[in-house]
Amino acid sequence: HFGARQAGHPAGTSGCNGGLAAMTQQKPDQKPEIALRESTSPSRLEPLVAQAVQAAESRSPQWLGVAWGGAMLLTGTFCTISAKIMFETKAEGLEKCGGSTYCKFNKPWFSVLVMKCAMTCCLLFHYAASRGGSAPRASAGTLLKISLPSFLDLLNVLISNVGLLWVSPSIYQMTRGSVVIFSAILSVQLLRRRLFCYQYWAVGLVTMAVVLVGIAGVLATGAGSSTVTQIIVGLLLILLSQVVLAFQIVVEERMMTEDHVTPFQLAGYEGLWGLLFFVVLTP
Repeated sequence: HFGARQAGHPAGTSGCNGGLAAMTQQKPDQKPEIALRESTSPSRLEPLVAQAVQAAESRSPQWLGVAWGGAMLLTGTFCTISAKIMFETKAEGLEKCGGSTYCKFNKPWFSVLVMKCAMTCCLLFHYAASRGGSAPRASAGTLLKISLPSFLDLLNVLISNVGLLWVSPSIYQMTRGSVVIFSAILSVQLLRRRLFCYQYWAVGLVTMAVVLVGIAGVLATGAGSSTVTQIIVGLLLILLSQVVLAFQIVVEERMMTEDHVTPFQLAGYEGLWGLLFFVVLTP
């Protein structure tokens, strides 16, 4: 009570209230601790996270997304051309094709095996980052969940490689753009995303382009050794693979946002699961 009187408070003020008043009298450049605790409450955490994400995006260079898109386009084109060259390469083998052992290397499974081995190597970078404490380790449940996008990726690559056997690399590469259509549909239906008007226009233009590419591929039957039926089947297989890829993209996006799986971690364990599926499916 004596301290309360000296501070200018009434005599009836309790020591607890006087102590609380003394705690709130801090320096001008020092924020109250109670305000910090209130700001980190669960109800106010989401706006803070959203502000942090917006700040991080604003600090990233605008050309970075364009650079990544260009790199994906170049590497995708290189993979398509190299796979087609591999399928068209002829050599002496043990199997016969048309009564001769001099056959094309039509082995879609082999390219899938090479890709899964390369994806598994991403785990080396992931564990190197985990040892430094900059990357979290996944739980057993998360590792089990990764088996789903891994199986979808295996199915997508296998179907698309079979389709590549009967169509030209240019037709194959342009038809793969249909993944934009299926990804937009699944994002709206499964992830409850909202598409704006210009995005609907973009999806419509991609649809028209895929239709024109398909018609051009069927009409240009004299450019290669494939028949019209083989080209149509190849186009349908490529479209089917893009549907599977769209499901894979949706599942991977949900895992990276909800389960906080890093890209290296996701690619590495997808490769590991893919090797396991490969051993089971191709004894």
